[in-house]
Formats: sequence, structure tokens, C-alpha cells
Amino acid sequence: MPEPTLSDYLAMSKLTPTGNLHFEITTAQNNAEYLSAVNRGVRMALAELVAQRRHKIGHSEDALNVEVVSLLRFSGIMANHDVKYGGHTDISVKLGDDFLWIAEAKLWKGCAWAFSGLKQLGRYMSGLPGQDRGAVILYVFKPDAAGLLKSWRTELAKLVTRYVDINEVEPLKFQSKHIHLAAGSTILVDHIAVPLFWDSASLSV
Repeated sequence: MPEPTLSDYLAMSKLTPTGNLHFEITTAQNNAEYLSAVNRGVRMALAELVAQRRHKIGHSEDALNVEVVSLLRFSGIMANHDVKYGGHTDISVKLGDDFLWIAEAKLWKGCAWAFSGLKQLGRYMSGLPGQDRGAVILYVFKPDAAGLLKSWRTELAKLVTRYVDINEVEPLKFQSKHIHLAAGSTILVDHIAVPLFWDSASLSV
């Protein structure tokens, strides 16, 4: 009879999603497993922001970033805000011997502002193994976050002069692949739109 896998234990457990994530991060054994847990944690944290968007109106980038970091920490992922890795990072997660995930977050103010966030992220990331994945998080307080992200995706393809390969993951997320200037390695960036617009109508009717 084969030995139970981590997935088997999680399926049998009575843990909450947060408890499952805590278990996943504490039992991770390599950078790929760290990345999987971080991506899951970020998804959960951003979903919580969206669920409470009525109470986020007027919040600054820093206030939202600190909240994301707090949510990640509550899930067992030791994230940090404003730690210096090549610059003052908005959100960073350092795990194991060499895993480092960095996100640069911006309030949506158009494609030029999003591009400034991507350039900052490129300066912060080292491009080393285990440090070649990051994210640009866009907090959108306007309607149609998916449409705005699509416009950013189209514009990005025009702005980047070095090699870039862009793939849609889902309506509120796409990925871009770049050559890291210093390392010469390939880095992969998630671009995530966080829909924080709220009004009493909610639906377009």
C-alpha cells in the first residue's frame, strides 16, 4: 500500500483553508512547493480584501499592503512590508535557504503607473534560482478591473523592448516572462488586478 501523500493528509484533515495553508507552508520541501503555497496565500489574502472592499475606500497603497502582509502572516506565511531587497519592497516572502518572492503593488492610475511598478519589481528581483518569480498587484477602485487589466496587458506588449512573452491566466490575472538584465535569466511576473470598486448597486443593470 503506498504511503499517504501530503494531498491525502489535507483531504482527510478537518483544517480550515487557513489551517491547510499553514500546514502546506510548514511542510514545503523545495522552492516549487514554497511558491505554490505563497501563490495560494496571496490569492486568499486578496480575496479577503475584495470581500471587505466596502471598508477599503480611500485606503492608501501602504495600508492595503500592510493588510495583505498581515493576512499572509495569519496564514502562516512570514511576509514582510518595506524590507530592502534591492529597494524598499511592498510585499516580500523569504523562505528556506534561497526562496524569495517579491510583489510591487500600485493603486490603479493607468498603464504608465503600472509600468513603473513593473520596473521597480525588476530592480528588486535578483533573477537567481528560487528568486525569479514575483508579482505586480494592482488595486483597482474603478469599475471593470478585468477590462483595465486587459488594457495594461495590451500596452505592456508595446512598452517592453527586451524579450517578453505574455499569457493570460484568468480575467483578473496574466503573466509576463522577461529576461532579467543583470542575471540574464528568465523571470516570471504575475499581474493581478484586485477589484475594490464598491457602490450600492454592484451590478451593471
